[in-house]
Amino acid sequence: GMRVLVVDDSTMITRLVSASLRQLGVAEASTAASGEEALALMHARGSDPARQFHLAIIDSEMGDMRGAELARATRDALSEGLLAPLTLVLLTGNSIQRMLSDEPDLGQLFDALLEKPVSQSELGRVLHSVRSGKSAPFRVVTSAETPVPPPSTNISPFVSAKPSRQGSRDVLWRSNDDASPMLALAGALSTSEELTPPRDSTSS
Repeated sequence: GMRVLVVDDSTMITRLVSASLRQLGVAEASTAASGEEALALMHARGSDPARQFHLAIIDSEMGDMRGAELARATRDALSEGLLAPLTLVLLTGNSIQRMLSDEPDLGQLFDALLEKPVSQSELGRVLHSVRSGKSAPFRVVTSAETPVPPPSTNISPFVSAKPSRQGSRDVLWRSNDDASPMLALAGALSTSEELTPPRDSTSS
């Protein structure tokens, strides 16, 4: 089964995201409250693909380190052969457009960029891409609520884009490999799809 690590210093966020991942069929949804704890968990599993996480969902801002710092440390460990390959996804409460303007290399550090509040549908699309083996390379480069980043960033040109509509979120994916089909996983997601705490099955 799929193994996912959720890294966020907010207990509420880690609980909600991990609960949603389990509802989507993830076998193991582990959590870390800091970048240091996340690195320790990943290094404990080492370079064995049978033990390492398939996916890490990382908050952009944490107390001990920023999400970009954790991603750089993870990429360094991957290049040194200390970790088995895994997909890195940034989860942020900030504007993706603004973040890409400030840090253009985010598109190289992370395989996907998602804005909070993340919906279960968006998480499901990420999991589908990882399971189907199409996650290398792919990027979530914008949402419908933000403008397309200017050409000065390091993000490759978009293949397509949909106009913004109030109350919807479009997640666009692109591939660096011209031979690979573009993952145009764009959809109008209503606000009702945003993550809510799981209902108690014992309640009426």
